[in-house]
Amino acid sequence: MLRMGLRVFFLGLLVMSVAAGLRGSLIAAGPTTVEILTVDGTIVPVVADYIDRGISQAEDRNASVCIIKLNTPGGWG
Repeated sequence: MLRMGLRVFFLGLLVMSVAAGLRGSLIAAGPTTVEILTVDGTIVPVVADYIDRGISQAEDRNASVCIIKLNTPGGWG
């Protein structure tokens, strides 16, 4: 039983140290930029161009995340 307690203690210590390290790197990273692209309707070549441009703009703005929100029944076929 003592061995199990020691394992739990050391596992908790490891998790806390990793979490503390991540917290410091997240604070140092600064603000997070999120780009959201919304698509409603059928995927057609114009929409594909919109998504391509949106991803390029997100890269130009150094966005941390680019989310593509789709509400579509399908695509080109």
